[in-house]
Amino acid sequence: MADGDETAPGDEPPAEEPSKAFFLALAANGKDAWNAWRRDPINKYVRVTFAGIDFSERFVNAPLLAALVFKSAGDGS
Repeated sequence: MADGDETAPGDEPPAEEPSKAFFLALAANGKDAWNAWRRDPINKYVRVTFAGIDFSERFVNAPLLAALVFKSAGDGS
């Protein structure tokens, strides 16, 4: 019997959040790879963060970062 707490398949929050290293590696693969990952419904609830990363010590591709989608399509962005 349903208790009203079910979610549609593919609409569950992820069991484990990806690491900052994962996000840096994904961004390094380019905007198409990043944006495809971000638009995948399975990643809808994944919180993207670069908190604590000192970009002044890294090569930062500003045009690439500007082209990345940081919010999922379903969150009003």
